[in-house]
Amino acid sequence: MTPLRTSPKEFAKRQQLIDELRFQTNANGGTLPRGLTAAASRKLGASPQTIRRWVRHGPPTRRKPRAPLSEMLKIKIHSHQTLKEAWKEACADGSYEGSYPTFCRHVKRDVSPAELALSRHGVRAYEELRLRLVRTEGTKVNERCIDAHQLPILVALNGRSVKPSVVIVEDPASRAIAAVVLTTDKANSGDALIAICEAIRHGKDYTPVYGKFAFMRKDNGGEFASHAITEQGLELGYAHVAIMPRKPQQNGKLERFNRTLDAELIAKLPWYTKGPQNADGTPMMAPDTPMLTPEALWREIIEYLRYYNFERKHSALVNRTPAQVWDEDFTFVDQADEDLLRRYSLEPAGRGGVRTVEKRGVMYNRAYYTHVDLNQLIGEGVEIRIRRYDERMVAVYQNDVFICEAWNNKLGSEADRQYLAATTNSRQREYERRALEGRKLLRDRHVDKQRYSSIARDGDRVEPVTVRERERRGPAKDRGEELLGSGNKSGTRWTVGPSEDDGRKGDEAAPTTGSLNGGKQ
Repeated sequence: MTPLRTSPKEFAKRQQLIDELRFQTNANGGTLPRGLTAAASRKLGASPQTIRRWVRHGPPTRRKPRAPLSEMLKIKIHSHQTLKEAWKEACADGSYEGSYPTFCRHVKRDVSPAELALSRHGVRAYEELRLRLVRTEGTKVNERCIDAHQLPILVALNGRSVKPSVVIVEDPASRAIAAVVLTTDKANSGDALIAICEAIRHGKDYTPVYGKFAFMRKDNGGEFASHAITEQGLELGYAHVAIMPRKPQQNGKLERFNRTLDAELIAKLPWYTKGPQNADGTPMMAPDTPMLTPEALWREIIEYLRYYNFERKHSALVNRTPAQVWDEDFTFVDQADEDLLRRYSLEPAGRGGVRTVEKRGVMYNRAYYTHVDLNQLIGEGVEIRIRRYDERMVAVYQNDVFICEAWNNKLGSEADRQYLAATTNSRQREYERRALEGRKLLRDRHVDKQRYSSIARDGDRVEPVTVRERERRGPAKDRGEELLGSGNKSGTRWTVGPSEDDGRKGDEAAPTTGSLNGGKQ
């Protein structure tokens, strides 16, 4: 019989009404009138059948509240692996009286599941049952996810085979891949810095994602735990949020993309390491199958990301592409300073990045990179910095000052090359014209200075002679000539030689006021 949980006052009122009904039943020959049954049913809130049962057997009595389990009994519960063992021991020593189902109900009432998990399975099980916040997807400026993943493929590098890794940044709201960085070694903090900057940079052709964000969700790997990553977050305005250790499910969307990348792209390339293997552990394929180079693998990954972000429909996005979801969010996206992104995302080229600017531009990896601002630096040394596996452009620096971004001549269109050539030729002609005028002006100044301040002998005159003409004529002492104006910086030396009027008298010669070597007469 299930007792009704009523107050003592209500219980007494019900008991009094049932006694009156029982008296009417006895007075009526053991029959309870229907009118009285219906009235009592409405007054007590019970069915007529329940009223008749209460009249025959009496109303239910109030059950006394059971006392909570003692602390000693709780210790026994925590010291045993199962509740049945604790119940048997409690019944044996007399600390508990009751059936096993009743004991389980009391344990469920007085002992929390977290306490049982802590005593049975340790701290890790206790952490599972603690209060946690459920993360909901925000806007496209809310957060990004980053992860390092080693690709199951072998690539050729300097005559040996290596297994490359990638650092991937994803926008969880749209599931679009914001950036990817390929390295032929295990990923480090430098690769993570480059990946984050590429995720913020605008204008990438393989993804619609760009701009600053508020949080960067990462795991607890060493490549994301450096001071440089923390400093970059402070300068770019985002906070780092690490997931719980050994809980990759908290970064599950990016982990799912890693599996999709391996299944849809890497598994179709040669030297896939998780396919059929020979007895020695090498991938089973034709002996003459060549390995991909890191550059070729990079091109394959970029091409797949274009397909993934702009063409591949996602079931979790209601059969929309990540680019469509990104474009449908009209949240304002703030962009970062390009100079700050270059500082973190570029790395020096080979040989320390030092190159000499030639007339065709700056050479890197057997290609020339050109920009109109390089005209004034022809013949000078510069430092070039590159984005890894990106042959479209190089950043040119001189004395740690950014000059320009030079673009690969081979990758530009014909119209771009013609415009660059026309602009370069016009500026080059302007520089040459100015240089010629400067040399003429400098020569005229030196001629005037020699004419009015230098002293020549009778019958001699002053004439300008270039360095090349001087070397052709031979040493000055063989011709009885003396050098003047040795401090001239224009490449012209001054000599004193016989006048064209050698046969004439010396009365037309210029008057002398001093010696040629600067001494007094």
